[in-house]
Amino acid sequence: MAHSHPTVRARRWLPSLDRVAIVLSALCAVHCALTPLLLLGLPLLGSHEFERGMRLILGTLGLIAVGTGVLLHRNWRAAPFLALGLLGFAGLELYGVHGRVEAVLSVVAAGFLITAHVQNWLLCRTAHTA
Repeated sequence: MAHSHPTVRARRWLPSLDRVAIVLSALCAVHCALTPLLLLGLPLLGSHEFERGMRLILGTLGLIAVGTGVLLHRNWRAAPFLALGLLGFAGLELYGVHGRVEAVLSVVAAGFLITAHVQNWLLCRTAHTA
């Protein structure tokens, strides 16, 4: 049985991974922007464990999607946005920032991740047609 080349397989699933990551990053940004406004919000959605888990998931998705995308389209345009988003998330974890500063930094970091995924998705689409 013939096996397809890894880049051929990546072309099939990578755009979907970017779309999922864009949606999750956008939900993260919305959550971080709204949580301070919802003082009586659900405890789970405002917990630091939930936020830490989401940052870990979003960072991992970003590394997988953009890393695989670079192998596919050979363009590093999305990487700086991914790096800025990951640095923002790392700063939150390393310095234990909370409150308004955490909300603002989380929204900015998620925005960088969204930008990275949109760039990667567009680059993958052009790699499909090239």
